[in-house]
Amino acid sequence: MTEPFDPLYAALNEAIPKAIGRALQSYETFSQQSPEDMDPKSFSDHHKACKAALMHLDYLAKIVKWLSNTNGEQDDHEDNEVLIRIDQYQAMLSDARSRLIEQEDGEHVSS
Repeated sequence: MTEPFDPLYAALNEAIPKAIGRALQSYETFSQQSPEDMDPKSFSDHHKACKAALMHLDYLAKIVKWLSNTNGEQDDHEDNEVLIRIDQYQAMLSDARSRLIEQEDGEHVSS
């Protein structure tokens, strides 16, 4: 028997990895722009945009985690590996977000 949300799960399982790849590539490209050459407002806007991108990636990771908890096709071992990778990924995102906040706070102090 097909569950009513199976088409949603299938669509998300296909779309989310692509979305993560695009979001990560965009973040990497954007975050590499040199903030040293920016005026204070541009610098602040750049950091806010980087934090928003990291939040977007975090939400995508949460969707992957949710999908791994609702997908009955994977075995427990695969689920555990996915959840461990997602937890590590979320920790990395949290660290990057904290570093952005520290940089932004340091810039406000020296301005």
